[in-house]
Amino acid sequence: MAEAIRVCSAETKGEWIALPEGAPEQQGGLPDPIQAALTSALTRAMLSPNLLILCGLGTTRHIDGAPSMGDLWKGVEAAGGSEFATVRETVGYTEGSNVEALLSRCQVAEDFRPTPSVERFIKAAEAEITAACRFVDDATDLSVHETLLRKAARRQDHLPRLRVFSTNYDMCYERAAVRARFVVVDGFSFSTPQEYDDGHFDLDIVRRTNDGRAQTYHPNVFHLHKLHGSVDWTQEGRRLLKDSATQKPILIYPRSDKYRSSYARPFIDMMSRFQFALRAPDASLLVLGSGLCDDHIAQPLISAIRSNTGLKLVIVDPEWEGATTEAHELVKDLIVRRDARLLGLAATFEQFVTLLPDLVPETTQEVHEDRRRASAT
Repeated sequence: MAEAIRVCSAETKGEWIALPEGAPEQQGGLPDPIQAALTSALTRAMLSPNLLILCGLGTTRHIDGAPSMGDLWKGVEAAGGSEFATVRETVGYTEGSNVEALLSRCQVAEDFRPTPSVERFIKAAEAEITAACRFVDDATDLSVHETLLRKAARRQDHLPRLRVFSTNYDMCYERAAVRARFVVVDGFSFSTPQEYDDGHFDLDIVRRTNDGRAQTYHPNVFHLHKLHGSVDWTQEGRRLLKDSATQKPILIYPRSDKYRSSYARPFIDMMSRFQFALRAPDASLLVLGSGLCDDHIAQPLISAIRSNTGLKLVIVDPEWEGATTEAHELVKDLIVRRDARLLGLAATFEQFVTLLPDLVPETTQEVHEDRRRASAT
């Protein structure tokens, strides 16, 4: 059973307060003041002109088959086979079970004194990580991701599109978008083969009437920036294409050279857009399931917190209270000092999505499509 959701904000004076369980009528008819303040804060964030979401591994913990960091360690250990112990000894990694730390050691060893066993291990470990992140199929339950899109990505016409920045390699958002009937703008063309061009993020989708005179924005569109790559990205000469069957996906693997790798194309394009978005006035960022341990992501966020007084930030993590990263410590300190821009939620991804207000209802056409699809099955 999931633990109770806990809130830390200026309203709670920097203390962690558990939300009451049940609806207001079950609590005697009066809304809890902390619950009311939380709902108000989330509503303001959702209505921000610039709504951003940063996602990490924690957004897939509830999905059957999705790997944890512990699962990845077991996978790379098995991939190393009989040479695993030798590789650890060769690179000087003798304690712990941290995939990123081990691969970082391996990469440093290869840069200075390459050995066949370490080279083989790196290739096997990367292949194992890629395979583990291909867990999404037609049977995968993505209902939480679908609900998030329905609540956050359906925006009023005058507001910019929702921008999702994900460090995950998997296809959760792409598949959830198809099921929830959303269009993903991810930098790739809609023609086949799908080729990457950063300029595609500046395009939009509109509906036209039969006479071609009136036009409205398509309501179900969002931007997806995969900051560490995707299992369906591949390189063909100088072209970056989509290929779900590729055996050599373009990924930033978990190791210490992430910062350097993020300056290569297309990652530099997406990181630039992330940094620019954080500087926008009246921006709201929801951090979901990310430990904020990667410097190339955490440092732009820290800088924006310090300099952008219009930035509203909500960090959601079930292990929030014990987090000790520089970003978490800064946010904790500012909340204690009554910074009303910032809010911490000790909650799972699933719990948070249920808290989000549903501000833009489904259209008549969408309701009809739901009925039609249900009758077809």
